Amino acid sequence: MPKKLIYILLLNLATAAGLCVTAQLLLIVPGLMPGFNFVRFAINFAVAYPCACLIGWLVPAERLGLAANGALHTKPGTLPFRLVMNLSINLIFTVLMSAVMTALNVLVLEGGTLPMFLGSYAGSLIPMYLASCLVSWVAEPPAGRAAARLAGG
Repeated sequence: MPKKLIYILLLNLATAAGLCVTAQLLLIVPGLMPGFNFVRFAINFAVAYPCACLIGWLVPAERLGLAANGALHTKPGTLPFRLVMNLSINLIFTVLMSAVMTALNVLVLEGGTLPMFLGSYAGSLIPMYLASCLVSWVAEPPAGRAAARLAGG
């Protein structure tokens, strides 16, 4: 199995789970949901994980990160380079994943309307972006190491 695919599969376990937990917290904190719902988490994860993997495989978000790093003249292997890559990739990732997951939750599971979807999407985008950046920042190094070992290099 290619190293990139292994990396995407491993990294998105953490990312999808983190976004599913964040989505529930966005409902629990304002009192729109009484507490954590494991069934809801499982439904969301069952959709989020394959979507996240597809986005990671098909969307060339790394190009945005490399372009941003080039514009900022950061050097590969440095903390600023890693930070710019993380922020850039997660910008694309979060915009796409939030659209899919908000559609699932608001339109499909709750039977909401397009205005409800748009309001929920707009209101959750920044917290989901921050959560995605945090989770991927923590999960990326071990996922990269594990992918290298599993791919044989």
